[in-house]
Amino acid sequence: LKAYRGEFGFDAVRVYRTPRLSLSVNKPLAIYKKGEDVVARCTASGMTGDQSSIELILIDHTGHQVDSAKKLFVRSEPQTPRFISKIESESKTPGKNRWEGSCEWRIPDLEPGYYEISTKLAKGKSGVFELDEQFVVLPNDIMRKPDARFGWTMSAGTNSLLENMETGLLIELLRLGQVGRVKLPIWYDSQDAKASKAATERVDKIQLVGINCVGVIATPPSSLQKLFTRLIPGETSTALEDSLLIQTFLEPVMQQMCIRISDFQVGWDHEADMVSNPRLRPAMNSIQGFARRYGQDTQIVAARNPLYILTKDAVIDRWQLTSSQP
Repeated sequence: LKAYRGEFGFDAVRVYRTPRLSLSVNKPLAIYKKGEDVVARCTASGMTGDQSSIELILIDHTGHQVDSAKKLFVRSEPQTPRFISKIESESKTPGKNRWEGSCEWRIPDLEPGYYEISTKLAKGKSGVFELDEQFVVLPNDIMRKPDARFGWTMSAGTNSLLENMETGLLIELLRLGQVGRVKLPIWYDSQDAKASKAATERVDKIQLVGINCVGVIATPPSSLQKLFTRLIPGETSTALEDSLLIQTFLEPVMQQMCIRISDFQVGWDHEADMVSNPRLRPAMNSIQGFARRYGQDTQIVAARNPLYILTKDAVIDRWQLTSSQP
């Protein structure tokens, strides 16, 4: 193996000033029913006179082009640049000639399926800008009642978008999927009145439309994590090793949730060693005590790997079988 040292240079450098583009559809969830018009909206800023139109292409899940259109941008109020660079001030296209605008493409009567809208905007002789946006069209004759056969686990971190989603949108998404049961993390900071109200209201609203909630007792909220000295992010067991912290910070949560939820799951779906871990015995006893104290009909659920040998006195009411083995 040999190493070399050398010098290199460029004989020509080209600097392009590019517009800023965004593409979206008119529904936040990008889910439509058959018969609803899909409206795609493209906005742009930093445009020049020779970039006044954009090509939009509709493609289905097989890659087949379903439709296409070429739309002119409608200019909005002219931009007021915050500053003008030296390069810009010496160019033939000063900042005041840049403009922003938008265009819309209404697509009616699409068959149920998965679609993608892609855009192409010429950027001089060097190529094109491309954006894409996906959406789904569902049959409108499907019953949209919650179905107990379908469940959804909102795991911390992996579905942070869902956790931060406005509750009304989340409920609409669950109903479109006919979800009958949803597992969601319920451990919040009981000293934070805003977090407490948000967590309890979310559960109330979801269950009001007939979707059952399973409260997942997993990683504590970020505002409390610094108090759990052994905490490993994403691992529930390290958060439950200190029974004193469980008594202090989890009991107020269980007191509020046990009047709303009948099932609580200890750990996430893949954490199958929660009940068989001897270090967690005090915490498991505390959680069962909370459940019995504040809700007579509550049950404690946990994941179980059928390959593991469990203790006979496991503090659990119902098992969810799981296995990392084939």
